[in-house]
Amino acid sequence: MVYLLIFFAIFLVIGPVLWLRPSKGEQALAALRQAAIQTGAQIQPMNIREDAVYSGILQRNPHLGDHKWIRYQWMAGPNEKGPALKDTWIQRKDPEEGLVWEPRSVHTEEDALVAAVLESWRTNQDVRFLALELGPRNVCLVWNEKGSPQEVAAFGESIKQLLKVN
Repeated sequence: MVYLLIFFAIFLVIGPVLWLRPSKGEQALAALRQAAIQTGAQIQPMNIREDAVYSGILQRNPHLGDHKWIRYQWMAGPNEKGPALKDTWIQRKDPEEGLVWEPRSVHTEEDALVAAVLESWRTNQDVRFLALELGPRNVCLVWNEKGSPQEVAAFGESIKQLLKVN
């Protein structure tokens, strides 16, 4: 009986400690985000259903609602101008179920750096990415955080180059 009480007391102490430990998925997500932060990214959760741009895309592409989308944003430094080109490229499925990257504005001409980044995603048909946004002082990537920290570091460095688009 005494051993049972001791076991129960130990269980009451150790149980909550084990329960608070992060799961393997949470540890993997933390590693991805840490790799992104090391490249200079700011991480912003987003609700695709409430976003003005992406809620309309969700209506035409309902499969996008199956993912949790996160915006990774890289800002130009204090002495940098930021990208001269400002637009958003959004990935959608075409009628043949292939993935196509299209600029939001039909009058946008892709810069060579933007074309190189998008071309690698086009050829790989990478469903992890939803949008690439170039703003006045920032570059954002909207994606579902699936991958490895090494991949995040690699595409983070390539996307940071888009801050220099002329």
